[in-house]
Amino acid sequence: AATQEILSGSFEIPHDYAYGQPIEVHIHWRPSTVAIGNVKWFFDWEYSPPQAAPTTRVSLSVIHSIPTNQQYWHLLTTFGNLPDAGFQLGGKIGFNLRRNPADAQDTYGADALYEQIALHVPCDTLGSRQVYVK
Repeated sequence: AATQEILSGSFEIPHDYAYGQPIEVHIHWRPSTVAIGNVKWFFDWEYSPPQAAPTTRVSLSVIHSIPTNQQYWHLLTTFGNLPDAGFQLGGKIGFNLRRNPADAQDTYGADALYEQIALHVPCDTLGSRQVYVK
């Protein structure tokens, strides 16, 4: 009941990304029981440009309230926009998605069933003209 769970992964910057624009990140998940309460999600991220050192890690958090029985409902929780950190083709966003049941603001006493993480990316082309060139 007090074990922090972490999912780690990364996204490549899409080849149709519109340079200089923020990228929105969100998750899809489901409450596992009829319980009510708050789920506090954390999204820790850093940007790694191609052939260069990563940026400083940034931690975002959001509290999703479950006010009524929403067992197995499909819920969407957004972390908002990631500010452009010089995103470019070939770069990647590395992340940890986590939930810490020991956090006092997380009052949902059951499993949160994670399903998917996704980005909304502003686009300005159908892709790149060459592998790493817009």
